[in-house]
This record gives sequence, C-alpha cells and structure tokens, in this order.
Amino acid sequence: MPKVEKDLHAFDDWLTILKYKLPLIGFRRNLTFAASCCQRAIPNYALFARQAHWGDHKLLMKALAVIWGSVLEPGAKPNDSYATALLKAIASITPDTETPFESQLTSAALDACVSVSEVLSYTNDEDSNHILTVSSLARDTIYLYVQYTENSDYSNKRFEETILSHPLMIAEMKEQQDDFQILASNTSEAPEFWLSFRDRAQRKRTSNLGLSL
Repeated sequence: MPKVEKDLHAFDDWLTILKYKLPLIGFRRNLTFAASCCQRAIPNYALFARQAHWGDHKLLMKALAVIWGSVLEPGAKPNDSYATALLKAIASITPDTETPFESQLTSAALDACVSVSEVLSYTNDEDSNHILTVSSLARDTIYLYVQYTENSDYSNKRFEETILSHPLMIAEMKEQQDDFQILASNTSEAPEFWLSFRDRAQRKRTSNLGLSL
C-alpha cells in the first residue's frame, strides 16, 4: 500500500474536504472508507451492551459483514428488502439516550448504530452524504466521550480546543485520512487490494475511543 501523508487536517476542515472528495472516488471506495469507520465504532456498542445488559452487537457485526461483502464483490450489495430488514433490526437495538442506561457509552453505542445504518442506506441510494455523516459521527462520539470522562468545563476558554486536540480525536483523524489517502491514491481493482484493506481494518482491536473488548 502507498505511503500515507503525515500532515493532519483539523476535523472540521477534514469534513469540508470529504464533502468535495467523496463523490470523486466512487461508490466502492466510499463504501470501504465508511466500513473501516464502522469497524472502529462497533466495539463501543459491544461494550455498552455488556455494561447495560441490553442490545445485540452481533447484529451490527452481521450488517458490517454484509457491507464488507459489497466491498469485496462489486454488485453484491444487499437488495432493497434485505437492507430494509437490517435497518429495522438495527433500529430495534439502537439505544435511546433519554433512557437511563447505566453506561457512559450510550451515546457512542447510538452513534455506532446510526453509522452502520447510514452505510446500509448508502448501498441503496449512493448518496455520499451518508458517508460524510459516518465520518462526523466518529468525531461526535469522541467529543462526548472525552467531555464526559474528563469532566471538561464549558466555561474554560480552551474547552473546544482541548477536546479537538485530544489524542483520541487526533488518532481517529489520522485513521480516516490514512484510509482515504490509500483508497484515493490506489486505482487497483484487484481482489487482493480490497482484501488487504479489509484485513487491515479488522486487525485493529481498539475502538475509536481506544477501548477493546
């Protein structure tokens, strides 16, 4: 795989760049980028489900397997009825943040469900705004988690800067930019390229919150 650029954008700048660039790299690469983001989000849901004794992370993994299948086999995206069934099933295990779950990962679990649902919707309408949402949800997940776990003070003038420069935020930003750079700079359609990318994403055992199962 090609060398990855080391200069990182700020997250808000990155989202602006993505909005322009996602339509340029095509359906398959967009899908791959988003699948990698979801791979880092689902462990948050699994840990939430363990803590809250509620939900089913295996359903999210099943949906993600369908998404990776669409990456590996062009034209193998789920049909409308199956995608709709998956979306309804995911909705049934999506936590409501108004419900008093005893887990600090409730919002992160919600973001994981919405992210997978956005990617499934993308397989249907190919609207790259779904992929942009997945990227921004990763930012939101980290933002709220850092705010909660570190008792960040809204009144602090550096509140926003402190969260956006947090190591977790920087790590996710790097993952996304590295992934995109690899996908955008490699025009290969060889099966080995897509398998290598999926395996690379799946080998990372920690979530975008630095948590592992």
